[in-house]
Amino acid sequence: MQPGDQLALYGDFEPGPYNFYTGFVPLPVLGEEGALSHFLRSQERVFCLLKSRDLLKFQKAQGRPKFQLILQRRIGDSEFALISNR
Repeated sequence: MQPGDQLALYGDFEPGPYNFYTGFVPLPVLGEEGALSHFLRSQERVFCLLKSRDLLKFQKAQGRPKFQLILQRRIGDSEFALISNR
C-alpha cells in the first residue's frame, strides 16, 4: 500500500486486532454488499480484507464493480482474501 491508500474490512470482523496490526485507526468495517461496492468505486486506490466465502458471494453479485484479487491465504481455520479496486 502507498500513502493515501485506504483499507477496510468487509463482513463479520472485530476491527480491534486489525487496527493494531495494520496501524489503520479507525479501520472501517463495511457491513453490507452495497457499502463494499461503493467503497470499491472510489477514485483513490482502496483495499478490502474479507473472508473468502464473502468474496465468492460478492463475485456473483449483479452490478458489482470490477476488482482485483491481490492475495488469498488461510489463517488458522479461516480463509481470507485481499482485494483492490486497481
